[in-house]
Amino acid sequence: MRHVKGTHYVVALLLIALFLSACQPQAEPANTAPPPADTATVAPTDTAPPPADTATVAPTDTALPPADTAASEEEIAGAQETDVTLEEMIANAMSAGPAPIAENATILGYPEEGRGNWPDEPAPELVELRAGDNGWTCIVDIPDTPGNDPMCLNDTYLEVFLSSLALTEAPDTGVGFGYMLQGGGPVGSPPHMMVFAPQSNASFNAFGTEPGPMPWIMYPETSQQHLMVLTY
Repeated sequence: MRHVKGTHYVVALLLIALFLSACQPQAEPANTAPPPADTATVAPTDTAPPPADTATVAPTDTALPPADTAASEEEIAGAQETDVTLEEMIANAMSAGPAPIAENATILGYPEEGRGNWPDEPAPELVELRAGDNGWTCIVDIPDTPGNDPMCLNDTYLEVFLSSLALTEAPDTGVGFGYMLQGGGPVGSPPHMMVFAPQSNASFNAFGTEPGPMPWIMYPETSQQHLMVLTY
């Protein structure tokens, strides 16, 4: 009987302990989590280097000066217009005569000083720009006249023309022919051909000396006398 009572006594104590334990306020668990990070957006620190200045900068001119492309002295040989090419001068001279004559004609040009102080002094010698082989010579535009006046001359007439530049008498024999199909000359004639025949000067007197559409005599009663025949 004592044993049962003792057991009841122990159970009663346990029940009281449990009851008292349940009545105690429970402490809130400690918050051991770290405080949340401030998630507000923070402007990032601008660590990028400042952009390079991309404004266009004028490049330093390091180009070499252009090479001297002027034709050699042998090619131009002191032609009167240094800004005109050798090919252009040759084409100008050839334009004075019919193509079959000009094609294989010798080409002459004036030196840089042109005709110099002609007719007060003899003109400088002409310069060969191209060799030919058909007995004809074409000469580029006379530099000190207002018009375009190249000419193509046969060998006899070439001697006449060169004598006029040298201020000497023209040959008194032979027959000379010349073409100035671009016109020009001292009186601004239209395109024409020239006939030099000193043996026929008396016969030339049948023509007048006034420039016009009909044949006429230039430089009458001189060694340079010749017949002008318009070709238009």
